[in-house]
Amino acid sequence: MFDVLPASLPGLRRIRPEAMHVTLAFLGPTPTVRLREVEAAAEAAAARTAPFSFRIDRLGRFPAEGLPRTLWAGPASRTTELELVASHVRAQLDARGLGFDAKPFRPHVTIARVQEGQATFEARAVAAAVASAAFDGPVVAVREISVIESLLSPRGARYLRRAGAPLRALELRRR
Repeated sequence: MFDVLPASLPGLRRIRPEAMHVTLAFLGPTPTVRLREVEAAAEAAAARTAPFSFRIDRLGRFPAEGLPRTLWAGPASRTTELELVASHVRAQLDARGLGFDAKPFRPHVTIARVQEGQATFEARAVAAAVASAAFDGPVVAVREISVIESLLSPRGARYLRRAGAPLRALELRRR
């Protein structure tokens, strides 16, 4: 799916498929003793959310102007279900006094990072490739909220799944 960018693009560190995810809320450093509260927030949000799907059909970059640092794929149109589940997660975290980055939710999957120290012309080549790429990506089925820990190293982030909460709003309504 993410081979839409030419393999010849210089200076990209591509993200491994198993590390790709949509961040609903970024907590930053969180004490281990509060992990159960994070899990409870995910469970409460999942109880209010039915399973859903969305299409990844757009490429973009951060920042949107200037030299790119991050390349991403995401939905081209509004995804009400994704916005709703992010809103539920954030409300549950807030109710438990768990701080998170309150930037507006912009659903995306990071697919590559531009390596530091790339020459301006190389970074511009990456920006041009993203701008001109045609992309008709997959439909993604969302069935759970995962609690993920980011472990940072010079070789990039590694993600450790700490817990999962199945989406189950329809199950509760049927009972």
